[in-house]
Amino acid sequence: MTEIVKALKPGGRVVLVEYRAENPFIMIKHLHKMTQKQVKK
Repeated sequence: MTEIVKALKPGGRVVLVEYRAENPFIMIKHLHKMTQKQVKK
């Protein structure tokens, strides 16, 4: 992640788009979800 941030233009952002594992209404395999804790890590 550090290398990705270094590669950004000044003011650039990294955005993660992921299904929240905490949401039981998203009916996909748990394998394809991430918790908020995992994203922050």
